[in-house]
Amino acid sequence: MNKYRVVIIDDERLIREGLKSYIDWSALNAEVVAVCADGREGVEAIEAHRPHIVLTDVSMPNMDGIALLKYVREKRIACEFILVSSYSEFRYAQEALKLGAFDYILKPIEPDALYACVKRCVEKVETTLVPSSAMPLSPDIMTEWLRNVLVAVPAAESALQRMLGMAGLDTDALVLLVAVDPAQASLPGDGLPFATALSAHVTVFLCQDDASAQATAQLCRAGHFRILPLSGDIYLRFNAALYELWESQLSPSAVTGEGLPSPAVVNALDIQAMQRHLHGALRAICGGAGQTLLTVRSRLNEYFRAFYHQLEERYHSPLPNAPSVEKCLEELLWCNNLYDLMQTLEAQAVSLYTLLSSQPAYTAYVRKAIRMIHEEYGSPLSLSGVAARLNVSPSYFSTLFKANTGYAFSDYLFRYRMSIARNLLRAGEYKVYEISAMVGYPDVVQFSKRFKQFFSLSPREMMNRPDHDPSPSTPVDPAPRGHENIY
Repeated sequence: MNKYRVVIIDDERLIREGLKSYIDWSALNAEVVAVCADGREGVEAIEAHRPHIVLTDVSMPNMDGIALLKYVREKRIACEFILVSSYSEFRYAQEALKLGAFDYILKPIEPDALYACVKRCVEKVETTLVPSSAMPLSPDIMTEWLRNVLVAVPAAESALQRMLGMAGLDTDALVLLVAVDPAQASLPGDGLPFATALSAHVTVFLCQDDASAQATAQLCRAGHFRILPLSGDIYLRFNAALYELWESQLSPSAVTGEGLPSPAVVNALDIQAMQRHLHGALRAICGGAGQTLLTVRSRLNEYFRAFYHQLEERYHSPLPNAPSVEKCLEELLWCNNLYDLMQTLEAQAVSLYTLLSSQPAYTAYVRKAIRMIHEEYGSPLSLSGVAARLNVSPSYFSTLFKANTGYAFSDYLFRYRMSIARNLLRAGEYKVYEISAMVGYPDVVQFSKRFKQFFSLSPREMMNRPDHDPSPSTPVDPAPRGHENIY
């Protein structure tokens, strides 16, 4: 096996010699191929030797270690950097770490610390970089690094290009086949194409050329796919391809506008009409060029919060037997690609409409109790008091209310009061203490405490941020145990 190549760069001769002699490089299967006195010499050595590891000082004439690291990253030369820094230069080492440096070593250099650092670096190189053109391309490593590129791991693209080139593959001819829901996601044999399944829906194949990609698509019975060159910004090209694949499956009649469903759609819980509005919104949010998954996810989170709040406005908060908005958004966090993100958001929206549509009719007792809450939320209400007015036992009414709505009576009342308070605060027409009394809290201090527990914002913060639409935090116990009246 060929040895890992190391370049040492430092403007002080004694330190250069020390860095070279402190370590038994051969024991780490490594060799020092160049020793340089400044950054300019270092650039020449790196371009000539293509080292696996660069051990460099931070402060040097002509070109310092930070500038050298930036240059190497811009040129997409895949190698690991270890910075040597004095205490006064520590902030520069921190900047280097942000640029993807492997580690830093403080001066004066301790031989044991240096050896341990370099040993860890060699171990990383062994798992990420191909050390020799004679070494066959490992399917496991290939699959891992292709996945890293597609989920935007820093420096993954340059490492992938280096691996492929050192394996003797023509990177100008290689292409990616991006397939949605292929019937077969893996292929026999150890050569190209390689496949990496990002999710249950999205699989990406690395193929020799366009003809190989077309044959792979046919073999896998991939009905929807795109073929991308292995060049440029692969991550952004990949996201654009996923958007095109999603859009290609929509019929012209499947899109209406680009905002929230209309009130008529919400009132009727018309799922198909809702989907047409949702598709328009997804087009507007996800169709822009050059967007990262992080940016799109943030915008979709905002949209879904508004979508959920629209249902709360119509069917009152909390939604009966429905997951919270935070629980719904948790599903989006698991999506590692744009296609899954859009599909998951639509599935969540359809699920909410289906759930609300399938709710059995409330019993007469529960309908009357909810009417009392909606009309008398500003008055003292208790489970036992409402049960007495309905001429049923408190235990029976408690069980019935929870079965119908998915919430305990006190929790439903508390959430409804908080929802009304939020709307009044955002309207800005009343003072906090007035709103407190209006929603059944004579004690404004306790109201403020409960409100902040629920929304993670104080009433005054809510009043000062009328455009902010917070979601409830983790549900809180609306009143201490043993207290039926909720204030």
